[in-house]
Order: sequence, then structure tokens, then C-alpha cells
Amino acid sequence: MRNIFVLLLISIAVFSCDENSSNQDIKNEPVQVEEEGENFMQGIKDLGRKTIEQGQKLSKKVKEKWKKVEINGFSIEDDIKMGKQLYDEIHASSEYKVISEKNNGKLYEYIENIKQTILSNGNFKYKEQFEWKITILEDDKTINAFCAPGGYIFIYTGIIQYLDNEAELAGVLAHEMGHAERRHGTRQLTKALGIQILLDFIMRGKNSDYFKQVIGGLINLRYSRSYEREADECSVEYLCKTDYESDGAAGFFEKIVEEKGNQSAELLSTHPDPEERISNFKSLKKEMNCQGKSSYAERYRKIKKLAI
Repeated sequence: MRNIFVLLLISIAVFSCDENSSNQDIKNEPVQVEEEGENFMQGIKDLGRKTIEQGQKLSKKVKEKWKKVEINGFSIEDDIKMGKQLYDEIHASSEYKVISEKNNGKLYEYIENIKQTILSNGNFKYKEQFEWKITILEDDKTINAFCAPGGYIFIYTGIIQYLDNEAELAGVLAHEMGHAERRHGTRQLTKALGIQILLDFIMRGKNSDYFKQVIGGLINLRYSRSYEREADECSVEYLCKTDYESDGAAGFFEKIVEEKGNQSAELLSTHPDPEERISNFKSLKKEMNCQGKSSYAERYRKIKKLAI
């Protein structure tokens, strides 16, 4: 019953600005209640029945509205907490081999410098609030990197080995940081989990039955194509004021096209067409009038040896 009343409250907020709201479909007909006898009890039953019926109708309308409106049901604090939880779980898990920062200082310092360059030149709303903490995972077969909510960045050695120069890595890193900055993770989870799970998470936090489901979903999260395009735009924007080639991430997709996507079939199944993305990177670079031309291929080759 508690969730029905919560849904009623949410529905008031969702539909208050909608001229074609549920007020036209759901009429609050008065229930005639006598003060004594059977009529009184029947009135109570009728009121209860009508309340439940209206709640169900409103719940259905909220769910329909939920699918159409772009909202984020999580707070900034939720982003940070969930990212930290995922960070802790990956570092504690035997499934992932975390490369020690203590024993691989040069590699971490190199990527940290790229990250700081991006943060210093990009227009970040959550620059100070998010952690932007780097973790390198040893797995040469996985050509991937991702940034969890709250700015927790994970980079596989596979993608370090796969790329050809520093500008490409900076482009990929800026793309992933764009996902976190635009809060794509929790926006996607809001859509994927549905209102019932989201309400449970909001009301009970870590005590929620769905908390582990939420955290688990972050690892295998697949962004929508519109979010991928948005992160591509972030990549060019964040690098535009640097001396990097601001369309550096295009190099990653050019390589995929050359190899006909054989090594990244899973990645391409949910992402926009790579040739389309290459074209978009180059168009955005021109539109933003980005002047950087450096790729730093030679020093990147030296760093790749450290990641073996």
C-alpha cells in the first residue's frame, strides 16, 4: 500500500503541468457515506475500492509517462555512492585483476596527466564533486574502458595496447568521462529498472532488495545510441582547447573499420555505426574550430611497453 501512496504523490507532480492529464480520465466521484449502520460500512468499502482503482490507473499512467520523459531518478549523491560501491567491488573481486598503482606508478601517472588535461580544458559541471579516479585492469583481450557514475574510470590494458597514439587514448578517455559527466549511467538505469525498483532503491538505499541489482547493472550497462553520440560530442569538446587532435577517438573506430569490427562485435551491436561516428568526430572538430594537431605517438609507444 505504501508504494501506491508514493505513486499517487509522484503522479501529482508528473501530471500537474499536463493539460491532458489524468484529471480528464479519472473522476473523483463523491461517495455517499451514512454515519451509521450498513450504509457506513459499504461507503468505506466503496471508498477503498475507488482509491485502489484510481491508484492503479495513476500507476499505469506514470509508467507510460516514465517511458517518454527523459528524467534521472537518482541524485548526484547516488551517482557517487554507486560508483564507489562498484569501485570497491571490482577491487575486492578475484574476477578482475587490478594493476597496482604502487607498483606501476609511471603508467598511472601517464594516464592521470591525460585525465587532468581533459578536466582542465573541458566544461565539467561535476569536476569538483566527482572522484575521477583511475583504475587499470590487466586484460589484454578486452578492448574497453568505462567510467562509472561519480567519475570512477576503468581502463583495460587491452585498449591501451590496441590504440596507436596518445590522442586516441585521450579521445576514448574523454568519451567515457563524458558519460559520467552527463550522468548517462543513472539516466539509463532510470529507464531500464522501472519505477517500482527505483522507488525501492530511493526509499531504502543500500537496504533495498534491488541495490545489488542496480550495482550489477552498472558493469554490463549498454548505453543508448543517443548517449553514445552525446559522449562523442563531449570527447571532441573536452579536447578542443588542448594540443591534442580533438577527433582522436576517431582513430579507434578507423581501426575497427579496417578490421571489419572482428575484435569489437559486442561493442558495435549497441553503438552507432563506426563510419558514422568517424564522420561525426571530424565534423565536430571542424564546427568547434579545434586547432590541436598533436598525437604523441612516440611517447605512447613507450608507455604501451609498461602496460604489457
